[in-house]
Amino acid sequence: MAKKRWATFSVADHLNIRSLVPDVLLFDRLAFPYPSDEGEWNLWNKEGWDPKLLEDCLLKLDDLAIPVEWGDKQRQAFRSNMEQADALEQFTFATSVWVRDEDPHQKWEKAKQMTRGMIADFVQEKRGTDFWVMPSYRSRDAFLKDQGVKIAATDRKSRRAALALLVGQRMTVPDDADPKVALGLVIDLAHDDAYRRSRRDLHNWQEDVIQREQSTKDDAQDLADLISDLDSHVTKAAKNTRKQWLFFALKRTLGAAEAVHNPLSAGSAIVESVEFVSDRKRELPLGRIAAFHHVHQRVVEPSVPRSKWCRFS
Repeated sequence: MAKKRWATFSVADHLNIRSLVPDVLLFDRLAFPYPSDEGEWNLWNKEGWDPKLLEDCLLKLDDLAIPVEWGDKQRQAFRSNMEQADALEQFTFATSVWVRDEDPHQKWEKAKQMTRGMIADFVQEKRGTDFWVMPSYRSRDAFLKDQGVKIAATDRKSRRAALALLVGQRMTVPDDADPKVALGLVIDLAHDDAYRRSRRDLHNWQEDVIQREQSTKDDAQDLADLISDLDSHVTKAAKNTRKQWLFFALKRTLGAAEAVHNPLSAGSAIVESVEFVSDRKRELPLGRIAAFHHVHQRVVEPSVPRSKWCRFS
């Protein structure tokens, strides 16, 4: 039986309610940083992080959400972690995706991802390890940079132990004109027993792939069938829907050359190999799964350039 999965978020992820919709569908719990006192609340208001909107989201999510205290102590730890991360980026490896980047938007994205990782640590310290705690990446680019991976060459056998599977699934999600309405629909679905069983079947399949340590030609079609089951629940519950690609990285140890496979695709599903290329500590220990979202239709497509604006200082 697959473990339950909890997603973690930054101080600003709740500002885009639309982006929370697939998170509610895929994860059992959502953990958010929450202002620890009035001073922190005021700071969030000053930075534009809208703590009142976060509070409204937490009330709607109810038992699906976990608020995690965030205040002076956590921000001090955050600054220390960011300094260490910046020091690591002083080095550029010939095969690494990590490069020094002073772009303010990229700095903001790295800051948010650092917060998500810290929230994951805090949750496991207090709640134990009977579930996977996963930072929720919002783009392929963010995942590649944070985890130090690249799409693996199919003929590279010398580094098989550093490979993982990248599993893509094109899911149906509610798409109401009012994102709060869409959020309400997926919250109802997340409490539906039939939907939760279908989601558990999907998670069981993903963990089975890890345990097998090898993909087969039928894996992409199996994944597509499981996604279809989930989609049927969504289309029944919501009048307006949209398709969104979501990707999972499944870490595994490969013991056979034939496990290094060509990309597999079945329309709504993709199974692809990625390779870890940097020396920094991975946040994907054996058997763990990290999730991230990406709207492109193929793993190998370049990410869309983003705006350089950011609120972080």
